[in-house]
Amino acid sequence: MDLEHSLAYAALEAHPHDAARILEDLPRDASVAMLGRATPDLAAEILKFGAPHFALAVLEALPPVEAGRILERTPVEVAAGLLGRLGENERNPLLDELPGSRARTIRSLLRYPPGCAASLMDPRALALPEDVTVDEALKRIRREPGNALFELYVLDRADVLRGVSSLPAVLAARPADPLGTIMSAPVPSAPARASRLAVLEHAGWRTLTSLPVVDERGVFLGAIRCQVSRQFEIDFRTGERDPRIQTARAIGDIFSAAVGGVVEAVATGLSAPRTPRGGGQGQ
Repeated sequence: MDLEHSLAYAALEAHPHDAARILEDLPRDASVAMLGRATPDLAAEILKFGAPHFALAVLEALPPVEAGRILERTPVEVAAGLLGRLGENERNPLLDELPGSRARTIRSLLRYPPGCAASLMDPRALALPEDVTVDEALKRIRREPGNALFELYVLDRADVLRGVSSLPAVLAARPADPLGTIMSAPVPSAPARASRLAVLEHAGWRTLTSLPVVDERGVFLGAIRCQVSRQFEIDFRTGERDPRIQTARAIGDIFSAAVGGVVEAVATGLSAPRTPRGGGQGQ
């Protein structure tokens, strides 16, 4: 990879949020070519920040096996949100490329319409049965630190939400104590089909840093992280994003004009038809 390519991909990796805005503004074949040559991890990170129509256009333009590698590294709630916009015939080949457990989780999320509480939640948020001891809970948290929230949700053996305990309270408890003895109840929760506005205005945010989502039977489905709620609040207050403003801000604040130009030049070059070496134009 030459210096120009290295600089362009280094810029994408350093600033994926702003890279998504720049690539969205390029011709579609150019942005597809750029992301098609990126690592699946980098492509997933960029698409996570892109507008849904842009992310879908890229995924649909790539072979299913390559799109599957990207979706495998995309947050599961984001992947479900994207695939939910596709028809079944377009969606199934991509799901078939994913590991079985991830595909099953996404299929379960697809039961709910886009924009509802279930589409905002992280289904991997850690929740444990009420008869699990504090010692066992701490071992699970150490095994899955990325899924642990400030709140540890407590369930019965039918996965119905029963209570909640903060991580400091868990750490301060005796190792042999069951979680059910140190939890607080009842727990504010959002119905799976609640609207985004209902989630934003939910009273549970007054006492919790994440909001549990339950189905009609009270079964715990996942939790909405506070970052998701804050981003939605920003979008709600500022209204529809103007892509021209976002692109200008990305280039002006994060990328220098030179680096932004390199990204565009490399992306355009990757998508252009190649002329065979030595094959000059005829006179």
